[in-house]
Amino acid sequence: MRILLDHNIPAFVRSVLPEAVTAHFLGWHELSNGRLLDAAERDGFKLLATFDRGFLVDHDLSERNISVAVLSPVDQSKPAILATANVLSQMISEIVPGHILLVSGNTGEPGSVPQT
Repeated sequence: MRILLDHNIPAFVRSVLPEAVTAHFLGWHELSNGRLLDAAERDGFKLLATFDRGFLVDHDLSERNISVAVLSPVDQSKPAILATANVLSQMISEIVPGHILLVSGNTGEPGSVPQT
């Protein structure tokens, strides 16, 4: 699965998600959320990983071929971010297009946010 890391996700997350590419690497780090989704989808990415919780309420992905994973680590430390990325890596095979997922680094289960 092609994964795009939003500009707010540190590049070290690639150690857990080696198939991921950073928005910065592609020159997309200044694109707004909607334009970033358009570019990612057009380029064949199937998942955008971000810290931006605005995706949980601001975007309807129901007609898109891309999903968004909003990472929510317990804190902003490298170990917490990597733990959350690891949770995401274990969910990859279950991700379907057009969904927004909230991926928690807590011991609780990650979940999907229904589209309304």
